[in-house]
Amino acid sequence: MLRTSYTDNSQILGGALAGMSHEDSVIMFTNVGSKSCWVRGYPGVALLNSAGKQIHQAPRSAGSGAVPLIELRPGQQASAMLAGNSASCTSFPHIAGLLVTAPDQTTSVRLGSPSQPLCLDSVSISWLYAGNAGGSGV
Repeated sequence: MLRTSYTDNSQILGGALAGMSHEDSVIMFTNVGSKSCWVRGYPGVALLNSAGKQIHQAPRSAGSGAVPLIELRPGQQASAMLAGNSASCTSFPHIAGLLVTAPDQTTSVRLGSPSQPLCLDSVSISWLYAGNAGGSGV
């Protein structure tokens, strides 16, 4: 069983990835079950308005290499980077929440609003990586 959560990137070098027009955050999936499970691929991420309606679906960002198959033992995490570039926007819509679907799942989880503004023209989601850093390599 996976628990889905969303955070700014403060767990990655104290938030050092933010700035320079980048608005990067992390969506995490934690194995809260008593047995190992495996995950692979991209989560689905819909950006919602205050009425709960989808205003944008985050497209997949291309990674390098093969999409990893990740074994999650109980308590371990996999994560994906939700990235955006604020320099490409002149206005930022209010995003009231995220609707996130784990890879190979059909049930979505609604999460709160992003802590940073997201530019709909540049927002994207990475595939899952082991750990809580969204593949940032740190």
